[in-house]
Amino acid sequence: MTQTTVLDLSRWLPMLQPAILIDKVIDWGSDYIKCEVLNLRPNHFSCPDGRVPSCVSIEYIAQSACVFDGLDRDRQSLPPRLAFLLGTRKIAINKAYFYPNEKLTIHTQVVMKLEESTYVFSSDIFSARDNAWVVKNAVVKAIAPDNPQQLIFNQNRDS
Repeated sequence: MTQTTVLDLSRWLPMLQPAILIDKVIDWGSDYIKCEVLNLRPNHFSCPDGRVPSCVSIEYIAQSACVFDGLDRDRQSLPPRLAFLLGTRKIAINKAYFYPNEKLTIHTQVVMKLEESTYVFSSDIFSARDNAWVVKNAVVKAIAPDNPQQLIFNQNRDS
């Protein structure tokens, strides 16, 4: 267990504000990460009243997995890399919206790591407002290739 608080996540996420939705890492280790989201600010997913549709849970989980890969690579003195969500399975979201001032904790656990770039994660999201799990045992698959251009453009170049 690594007790840590990481506030600047832009090093590991390939987007800029306001697309960065994770507010901080509260704990991480060799096979898990715990992040917090505070829905305090309007973002491009927000409804006019400030609520955020709960389907955005998938993006919270994807961002936590991407930050996990970045922190893991930092631990190995490797540079960060771009990650892609391949899909989700068994995701059940138990509410329609998240509310302003609602604190969410995302627990993402590595279930399996294939080769050096493909992960299977199990993720849960806990709502402090509801004092309940709003997502439990969501399975997500992600790939973080060392050469994302080759994956994106399906090119086989000798570098």
